[in-house]
Amino acid sequence: MRLYQIPGSRSDRIRWLCAELDLPLDLVTVDIHALPDELIALNPCRTVPVFVDGTHVMTESVGAMLYIASRHSARDLAVAPDEPGYAEFLQFLELGEAGMLSPLNAIISSKFFGPPGATENFTAQAIVKSLDGRIELLRRRVETGAYLAADRFTIADISVAFAVKVAVKMLRLGDHYPPEVTAYAERMMARPAYQAIAQY
Repeated sequence: MRLYQIPGSRSDRIRWLCAELDLPLDLVTVDIHALPDELIALNPCRTVPVFVDGTHVMTESVGAMLYIASRHSARDLAVAPDEPGYAEFLQFLELGEAGMLSPLNAIISSKFFGPPGATENFTAQAIVKSLDGRIELLRRRVETGAYLAADRFTIADISVAFAVKVAVKMLRLGDHYPPEVTAYAERMMARPAYQAIAQY
């Protein structure tokens, strides 16, 4: 399996999962400002990650995690349809990207590619405000359990913890995240597998 990646980007989700499963992963680190032709040929969106397994090419980190977990860990880091907690697993697996991280893409682009002060505008404030309900949904969940689904660590936890990390550490939005949520994310990222990939 090969992963075209930038450390700190969504590719960290896939690296974290492979570290949890002790799966070998061929890493190709790229520069977002000078993407190699081979990556563009695989992914005309010109984004990372790009995950390749044989003839399969995936550009969505959550989809790639579900693919890997389903093939290598269906009853461990994924939750099967016949298990209790399956609905919660799907809910929070998707929330980490669609509900929590994807809305921040405009702020991420402005922060790293835009002119100074570009993140301090009405649109950016509206985006952050839109997260409040989703953060409260997460707060209620972590208040009642150590993990998001099936009483065990799953890729839903990777999805959400990474989203919280980006918001709090990279975008400095910690004031919007209650202590229960940040403590949950820190617990997840204290796992040896995450610590191993964070040192890269």
